[in-house]
Amino acid sequence: MNKTQLAIPAACAALALLAGQAGAATLVLNGAPFGASGTISDGNFDIEDDTRLSFDKFDPSLGKLTGVTLDYSLSTDLTGTFDYAGDGGSWNANTNVNLGWDAGGFGDGDGDGDGNGRPGGGSDSVDIAAGISGTASASDLSNFLGSGQTDVFVKYVFGGGGGPGAFDLTYTADSSVVLTYTYDADGDGGNGNGNGDGNGGTPPVVPLPAGLPLLLGGFGALAFLRRRRG
Repeated sequence: MNKTQLAIPAACAALALLAGQAGAATLVLNGAPFGASGTISDGNFDIEDDTRLSFDKFDPSLGKLTGVTLDYSLSTDLTGTFDYAGDGGSWNANTNVNLGWDAGGFGDGDGDGDGNGRPGGGSDSVDIAAGISGTASASDLSNFLGSGQTDVFVKYVFGGGGGPGAFDLTYTADSSVVLTYTYDADGDGGNGNGNGDGNGGTPPVVPLPAGLPLLLGGFGALAFLRRRRG
């Protein structure tokens, strides 16, 4: 077999790969930004809030679902001072952020700080932060097909106390949550299984014009070989 004959199947394989990628698509859903901010002046505080972000499930009529990922970034910050009212005393403060996904994938982070009293009073600086970020992938795609919604839970906590004295703090919380469906627009939908593969039956026939380059390439190769042998 000469170099020309070796090149023909390689070229056809490349065309087949391009044709197979033609139907790949993504659907990106952004969760409503979840955040909060405020001030703290009490000697003791306990502030927490959580929310449920609901995302529509994937519509199988769009194609065959091949993957589901959740990208998230959550952060909290607690800054300011604790002002002692007199000798002795102490303070402590903490913040925590947590994310949960009812379809799998989770994370949490926390930060802590503390101080001790100073003779004659004075103040301490408070600067505490917590955060998490990452990407989680669903293992069972069947949970995301059809009607209804899938939920993501976001929560933050600020807590602390001290005395004698008082806090003068500012707190903030921010989040970004994005759900991405990856699917084959040329697929027949199917039902995802635990391995993330569709079981929709016989693979669909590659339609024209996606299959046209393969057909033309085959005819061209046959004509070239016939001329060389002649």
